[in-house]
Amino acid sequence: MKTDFSRKIAPLSLALLSLPAMAQDVNGAEGAGMMIALLILLVGALLYFVPTAVAQYRKASNMTTVILVNLFLGWTMIGWIVALILAFAGDSGEQARRHREMMEALNRQNNQK
Repeated sequence: MKTDFSRKIAPLSLALLSLPAMAQDVNGAEGAGMMIALLILLVGALLYFVPTAVAQYRKASNMTTVILVNLFLGWTMIGWIVALILAFAGDSGEQARRHREMMEALNRQNNQK
């Protein structure tokens, strides 16, 4: 799982490392201002999709709901908080699997009686 996560982070780190080179193309204060603006934009975009990343990392069963709430209502800040709560509240993939196995075992046990 860590290798999958590092594959997603690598392009992001390359973008961060290329910001100073992009700022050098423009002279003086304009270049520094552009670099700061791009950095703020990138950090803002990353923070905006934290609920979606949490849901994906946890393999939440309600991932579609989290993505939709985050995408369309995240800008309201209340929607972002709701999406974050949903990301943590949904069953993780492992919990859902264990629950399904337990229910199947109970059904088998009831059918044997």
